[in-house]
Amino acid sequence: MEKKFTKFELARMKRTAQNVDQFITRKNKLEAKKAEIDAELAEVNNLIELTDAPTKAMTGGYGTEDIIKKVVTPTDKLDKNGNVIKQTTFEFLYPDTIVPPVVEEPVEAPVEETVAVEGATDAADFEA
Repeated sequence: MEKKFTKFELARMKRTAQNVDQFITRKNKLEAKKAEIDAELAEVNNLIELTDAPTKAMTGGYGTEDIIKKVVTPTDKLDKNGNVIKQTTFEFLYPDTIVPPVVEEPVEAPVEETVAVEGATDAADFEA
């Protein structure tokens, strides 16, 4: 059974379409930008992986983001435009071990149950 719309319902749907059209256009533009940004991000991540591969091989899977931090410190000097000159250095997060130290969790020994025996006074009483 097919639904029949009145001329007022059809007019209301057309007005709604006119009101929604600007949002649909905006959504389509944003989705196109998102697809472009996602493609660029995938390319940058691939470049990072290829460039960082030797570091990961040497450190057992840790990348430079895991073991090195970028430190930007302002100096007391100014450039020709009057902006503060900043000095950038790269420092190890773990200077002693280079890679993050492995924290071994303590293994809990099983708890032995002790049974109280009436009349026992020393270890010899428990021997058979």
